[in-house]
Amino acid sequence: MMQWQNKYIILPTDNGIMFVHQHRAHMAVLYKDLLQQLQKQQGLTQTLLFPEIIELSCQDIITLQSMMDDLQSIGFGLDQFSPTSYSITAIPVQLGQANPVETLLQVIHQVQDAGGTADQHWRETMALALADRMAIHMGKALSEMEMRDLLVQLIQKHPKQYLNNGQTIITIMTHEEIQKRF
Repeated sequence: MMQWQNKYIILPTDNGIMFVHQHRAHMAVLYKDLLQQLQKQQGLTQTLLFPEIIELSCQDIITLQSMMDDLQSIGFGLDQFSPTSYSITAIPVQLGQANPVETLLQVIHQVQDAGGTADQHWRETMALALADRMAIHMGKALSEMEMRDLLVQLIQKHPKQYLNNGQTIITIMTHEEIQKRF
């Protein structure tokens, strides 16, 4: 197993060579975790020492208010600061160093683009958008243990080759495809 360009995990298989897109693999793992947290309402929260202020349009406020319970159940702490802004007082632990304001804006806009209705599809859109912001970034070097742990979690939680939005996570170049190139 090795990492190529700090973007892909490459490993031999019985059928050929497997290429794993590391960001999307981590997204898939986080997506399943977030859906489970939404269902159980048990997100892990990290309180911010200095709350962040998010300024919103009227449409964004409507969307945010419809998502409020779900956002709180996965770890966000939000308090209305003014008629057009909210104070972010806590974030999900998995968010790490990602900017909470940019993350919330991206989630709000993706939910709006998906139709913004409070049903399972809406929650899946929100979980996928959050997972995208929380996942390890392309270009991050991973140790062999981190690569192995990511692949184990991926197989356990998301044994498909594609994300729910259709993006490829895993592709295999077969022995036959490799032979044709030489």
